[in-house]
Amino acid sequence: NNCNYQYQLLMGDININILDETTDYVQYYLNTMNELGFNSHINAYTRVDKNSQTCIDHIFPKSKKKNDDIHSTVLEVHLTDHYTIVARLPAAKVGTVVKKLSKEVRDYEGLKTYFISLDWDSM
Repeated sequence: NNCNYQYQLLMGDININILDETTDYVQYYLNTMNELGFNSHINAYTRVDKNSQTCIDHIFPKSKKKNDDIHSTVLEVHLTDHYTIVARLPAAKVGTVVKKLSKEVRDYEGLKTYFISLDWDSM
């Protein structure tokens, strides 16, 4: 492909316990991710309760570099029912061009006036 990326990152609460490697869909998921060039950086429990211990929060980075400098960890803080997962990617080199973000300005007052003027009973 002709994507101009240095790193790609799939991360989040995926709800697939990758520590349960005996399950067919877990193997399928891990094999698919590996075939696409993504490797799991989180292989520890991310959700622990009195009934189970699972790794359902994932960080799968993909790097063009052989020796990527991506570091990930699980922070065992109890803010929610899941631990926090964190990934650190290398900073861009000085002089690297970063894609410019565009800003769109909306007329919220005009939009509000428009919605108020609609005949909602006929909808």
